[in-house]
Amino acid sequence: MKKKFTIFILAFFFGFIDLDFVSAQSIDSAEYFIDIDPGVGNGNAAGFIPADSIYDSLQISTTGLAPGFHYVFFRTQDTNRVWSLYEGALFYLADTVPQSLPPSYPLISVEYFYDTDPGIGNGIGLTIASADSIIDSLTISTVGLASGFHTIFYRVKDSTNVWSLYEGAKFYLTDTIPLALSHTYPIVSAEYFFDTDPGIGNGIALPTFATSDSITLTDTLPTAPLTAGTHYLFLRVKDSMNVWSLYEGTSFIICNKIPVPDFTADTVCLYTPTSFTDLSTNLDTSAQFTYAWDFNNDGITDDTTKGNTTHLFPSSGTHTVTLIVNNTSGCMDTVTKTVYVDSLPTVTFALPFDTLCRNDSIVLSGGVPAGGTYSGNGVWAGILYGDSVNLGDNTVYYTYYTTDSCFSTKSVLIYVDLCTGINEIA
Repeated sequence: MKKKFTIFILAFFFGFIDLDFVSAQSIDSAEYFIDIDPGVGNGNAAGFIPADSIYDSLQISTTGLAPGFHYVFFRTQDTNRVWSLYEGALFYLADTVPQSLPPSYPLISVEYFYDTDPGIGNGIGLTIASADSIIDSLTISTVGLASGFHTIFYRVKDSTNVWSLYEGAKFYLTDTIPLALSHTYPIVSAEYFFDTDPGIGNGIALPTFATSDSITLTDTLPTAPLTAGTHYLFLRVKDSMNVWSLYEGTSFIICNKIPVPDFTADTVCLYTPTSFTDLSTNLDTSAQFTYAWDFNNDGITDDTTKGNTTHLFPSSGTHTVTLIVNNTSGCMDTVTKTVYVDSLPTVTFALPFDTLCRNDSIVLSGGVPAGGTYSGNGVWAGILYGDSVNLGDNTVYYTYYTTDSCFSTKSVLIYVDLCTGINEIA
């Protein structure tokens, strides 16, 4: 048996506090005991260096303790000889002395049975190769078992004729032999009713149909007497022996108003919000109604604004937008339209020079695509006048518009100098 174990102790002194005078005391000694308190001062001493708090590890003897769960407790004493309350920890003592195992004997036979144990040795025997353990796959008969759930049990016997306990597993047995169906009679008529059963034969008769074992009908049923809201439609049929079936039903909703969602959207340039104008009609404003805008064509509602709204698309091109209007009584409709966002033109701008004399002027060029406009301080009709701007760096802009009024702008810096000491070349 293991005789010692190591425990880490973190201790702080918990003493009594005098409200009139408080003084800090250091921990002078400690003791421990296992399971039962022998009394203050009667425990096993734990050596350490005195301090205000201690964190230490020590080996504790477990001689005489039985394997299993135990508690170790410790408490400390301060320099005034006052003991703290004890604190404890749970540990498990394992027996490290190897246990002598009984000899094992090879398995020589197996038997199984269904549901009820017939008694040891009275099961259905299986032939196996003798071994300490067996893994096998067998096909066994289920003749005589009724369809449904059953449990199969098995047990093994070793070479000393000792049987094991049995183990079992549940399974379901399906009858693969088709059952003989009773005689069926063709359907000759059908009736329906709403919400409440008026009694067999008292429903509303469906139009005459050809007699058959099964029928599929498409018809329009009047709902004039029904109020707005949720209702149920039930149907049953009668065979040629005048026997009625059970009824089956489905729910449906009658609306006061079926909304007609509609909207228009303007065509904008990229990075400009698209404005949506709501044109929906037949809204049930007497009740709570909802809007659901889907701008990303992903089936997820992006906006619930009733009426006009806006949305900023992240890319140019066509976008599919859906609007669902719900009158909240279950009456709803959907409209889907395509919205277009124009792309911005790709513009470059590079001047053939970077410096201009104060008294000079220059016709601006270098903007691509051609046909755009130049602007900035000192620029008139595409010409930059040096005497109209400040000395130093000045910004000149080139802006190009597409036929859809989408534009991009680029800018360059040009330095304006007095150009003193430079003779003009005639």
